[in-house]
Amino acid sequence: MVEDQAFFEQKKWYNFKDCVAKVMMELNRKYAKYKGQENAIWKTIKAYNGSGAAATQYANNVTQYTDYIKAISV
Repeated sequence: MVEDQAFFEQKKWYNFKDCVAKVMMELNRKYAKYKGQENAIWKTIKAYNGSGAAATQYANNVTQYTDYIKAISV
């Protein structure tokens, strides 16, 4: 998130663990907004990636891959 000046100034983005913590914090924040709604995961993915056609397509791709992984993991 661009608003987190310390994350960039302290180069925390060099550390994978810090990056994962950052993305999970943001995804959890977005998910809290949609939890309990139909397609909550899709809406969360789209919101994380912004708005517009590219974000919609990305959310569609991620959920399609998720369905594929579920199907081959059985």
